[in-house]
Amino acid sequence: MVTYAAVFFLVVSFVLGAVWGSFLNVCIYRIPLGKSVIFPGSHCTACGTPIKWYDNIPIISYLILQGHCRACGAYFSARYAGIELLTAILFLLLWLRYPAQPLVVAQWIIACLLIVATFTDVDHFIIPDSISLGGCSFALVASGLLGSSSLCAMDFEFWKGFLDFGFKATISSSLIGQHLAIFLWSALGAAFGWGLLSAVALFGRYVFAKEAMGGGDVKLFAFIGGYFGMTGVLAVLFLSAVVGAIVGVSILLWHKFFCRDEIDEVEFRRDRAKFPPYAEIHPERVSVIPELDLSSSTEVDKNRVIRVARRTSRQLHHFPYGPYIAFAAMLMLFFYPELHEWLREHLWLISEPSWQ
Repeated sequence: MVTYAAVFFLVVSFVLGAVWGSFLNVCIYRIPLGKSVIFPGSHCTACGTPIKWYDNIPIISYLILQGHCRACGAYFSARYAGIELLTAILFLLLWLRYPAQPLVVAQWIIACLLIVATFTDVDHFIIPDSISLGGCSFALVASGLLGSSSLCAMDFEFWKGFLDFGFKATISSSLIGQHLAIFLWSALGAAFGWGLLSAVALFGRYVFAKEAMGGGDVKLFAFIGGYFGMTGVLAVLFLSAVVGAIVGVSILLWHKFFCRDEIDEVEFRRDRAKFPPYAEIHPERVSVIPELDLSSSTEVDKNRVIRVARRTSRQLHHFPYGPYIAFAAMLMLFFYPELHEWLREHLWLISEPSWQ
């Protein structure tokens, strides 16, 4: 039976998420540029006019103004409203998943950090240290404060039971003992996440002879390990790899079969064109019609056209990995208890928390 109190908290969760989503838009835009997320206040990036409070109501103001600045009419991307709506929905769903639990506040903050990491990586191919390392610090503190209520405590019990070959895990009955043990396990999980993805990055660099994993991704895994523990690191690595492979291959195939290559044609006139001996044109990026003889510094005897491919299916090889990591971690926010229950059932582990 749905009560008025339940509906009230659902509405509050949605509204709170929308408000935080509006702030996340500021973070996504300003943090990569090294700007303060507090000062100055929200303003139009086209004309600089400060946005009034009644034009800054999440989702609603965007719909009323139809995505345009009231002062100059500049268009705002629909992504602003989309991020506000996404955050509101996630807050609502997380409240439904963990109603009236202290854990839900930590879950909301983790979701916000993952959203910022996703869109900064999409826009700039970077994950700011303030998000990854800041998130790792928050994960350590949250795990220590929540103690037995944290997701990291669940991971502690699981691995303690695994290493003890099925015997029940025990943690000191004192309150300080519980919180200290979970804090230390959270720190171990952060180190494990950092080390595991660093090894993956080194292996990728050795195999592909180029950077295969960014430093931001490595730090993001330290953040994930600090909040979920070692099981979460392994689960997120597996899920992100699977999702990334599916999405990446799908994008490549879609572009190859349904999109046209974008090509710029540059014409060189015979009275202007000179090609010094040291000139180089990379064959995978540029096709010349007809072939140019770059070994000579003499003038080209007739007009030539160089076709430069700006975007082709062959060039779509650099995808940000952060969004796949964030998506997998978001799934863990909702289904981490079920994952551990499944592992206990299929690995025959007995690891019931001793404090419950």
